[in-house]
Amino acid sequence: MAVRYPLLHRTASATIEAQRFKVRSAVLIVHSFSQNDLWFEDLQTFVAMFGVTAATVGRLHLPIEIQGLKVFSGWARGEERFLQA
Repeated sequence: MAVRYPLLHRTASATIEAQRFKVRSAVLIVHSFSQNDLWFEDLQTFVAMFGVTAATVGRLHLPIEIQGLKVFSGWARGEERFLQA
């Protein structure tokens, strides 16, 4: 099963920062400007490895557990107009 590196990196970063601040949960939000949610299935595949279903864009999903931390994930759709300068 292929997993995109940015998902691994961002999840590790969120986990490390949560441990550094001695909290029990973290959040991984993918902010995408694709209006048709290109690559959302990559997030679905990633969290499915932990037994979680990511079914909805714009909502937090049940947490995955990493080293005793609850890591919530979500997909946020940005507006393309903000990409145009």
